Amino acid sequence: MTIGLIAATALIGGCGGDGESGQAPLSPMERCTQVLGHKPQGLARTVATSGALVVATAGDYPPQSWVDDHGKLVGFDVEVAKRVGDLLGVEVNFITPEWDAVPAALAGGKVQVSIGSLAPSEELEQALMFSTPYYAMPARVAVKKGSPKLAGASGLAGKKVGVGAQTTYFYWLREHTQAVIKTYTAEADTFPELAAGRLDAVVAAGPTLAQAIRSGQPFVLSGKPLFSQEFAFAVRQGEADLLALMEYAIRTLSDDGSLSRLTREWFGGADLSISAEN
Repeated sequence: MTIGLIAATALIGGCGGDGESGQAPLSPMERCTQVLGHKPQGLARTVATSGALVVATAGDYPPQSWVDDHGKLVGFDVEVAKRVGDLLGVEVNFITPEWDAVPAALAGGKVQVSIGSLAPSEELEQALMFSTPYYAMPARVAVKKGSPKLAGASGLAGKKVGVGAQTTYFYWLREHTQAVIKTYTAEADTFPELAAGRLDAVVAAGPTLAQAIRSGQPFVLSGKPLFSQEFAFAVRQGEADLLALMEYAIRTLSDDGSLSRLTREWFGGADLSISAEN
């Protein structure tokens, strides 16, 4: 597993104390204790003691998270994670494993939380615990310009369809279609295959495909969305306090409108927050 480490300082001013009243800001331990109502245990205690949260997110998954031309990790999930750090008064250190290595990195303790558009599934829930969803995206089909349009599950039957390995799109295709499924380590790896005609279609998140089209890929979106997928934070099994801290962060970012603003900023103006769905 290839892992990159990128540190991002989440400023803690105003996150723990009342700066206007002259009170010193709360320490990460005090802040986490305040949120939980008791001293944090497990990895939550490690986060509070060290003052740092180790977050897994993808390094090649725009617009959620990717390394830009200046070597900086940017994207929707990156900004969400930074705001989680702000709320808890801790720094955020990003780890960027390959997509299909994230569950193992969490279970093995290499990272503490995934804030990387991970979709809950029965298989993953054997080793991980998921938060409430923080946003949702439509699954779309993309085909090469000039190729026949493909619509719905029936339209994919017998077609060579590229998809990211172990993604929710892969599992949906396997369960609902008769497509010839080709899996790739990163969704971006499907794009040159589709452009070269070695694939008939790619299935991925609508905003991801739209971003690829805007960047110059010779694709068009085909048909209506196949389904809508919710995404959540994930921690390893047994880390109830850490999950509770993440739930607090999601609730706060939803209530104050941050998730709505961030989805609109990074997904072409679309409000993909869960509150918008409801």
